[in-house]
Amino acid sequence: MTITEGDQAFGSRTDEELEYAFLNDYAQFAARISTDAIITLVDEAACEDDHPRQKRLCTAAFQILCIAFEDFAILLRAILARKAGTFLHVSISGGGQTQGTTKLPRRLKQHATASGLLIELGLASITIERLNQIGYDATADELDDAFSDFGPSLQNLAGYMEDHNELKNRLKHGKAILGIEFDLAITDDIAHLTFNGGATMQKTDVSLEQLRVAVILVAKMLKISLDLLAFAVIHYHPEHGEEYAYMVRDIMKEVSANVKALGITSRGLTDLQFSE
Repeated sequence: MTITEGDQAFGSRTDEELEYAFLNDYAQFAARISTDAIITLVDEAACEDDHPRQKRLCTAAFQILCIAFEDFAILLRAILARKAGTFLHVSISGGGQTQGTTKLPRRLKQHATASGLLIELGLASITIERLNQIGYDATADELDDAFSDFGPSLQNLAGYMEDHNELKNRLKHGKAILGIEFDLAITDDIAHLTFNGGATMQKTDVSLEQLRVAVILVAKMLKISLDLLAFAVIHYHPEHGEEYAYMVRDIMKEVSANVKALGITSRGLTDLQFSE
């Protein structure tokens, strides 16, 4: 990738410098959009007495969940592509994306230890000793525990994405969903039509209870995303590793507090501890 001489936005930054600037901004801004949005929507929906409006807010929150799944898949594929030499800001920004980019990578679903996962991701330099030097107050067992359900969780997320792919597409493209007719107004269900020899109505529960679970899923995907990005920065940009890791820690403290303010608690949003 080359930056033209006249590009005032990027100046004379190298690809390495541009990648770190992108990742620094990404953690603070773009990576948090889905989490902030779903927390806001669920908080608003919980205070809403008008049921149709509450259902619309919950449906919007479900759409955010679907987008967060795809963002997570793109990030994981970008980290894998970085191992092959493609800079993260290029992959995440769409450079070289092909069909299937928004699907979770199969090769990451089989690793039961943090070290195996990190090697697969091309981050073999990330050892517990190196993390301790950065400021992570954790043991090898604690690091493994933090990623112990990564593979099974990816499999579950992949299944959920596949099951709801048609609804996701209808929400993203045209809003061809139903929420009032066919007795839907008295339920927490929405529906979309599928066509295979005739129209069939497929229902999905978008109750407030379901969307509280969605908040946890989106927040946990953010946590894993930021943890892996911190490891990528430590690996590829070691001069910025410590400051980035502590920035990620502070972001997740804030996000965890926002989730807790909804009355939602979940183990795993702040697993890895740091030295103060």
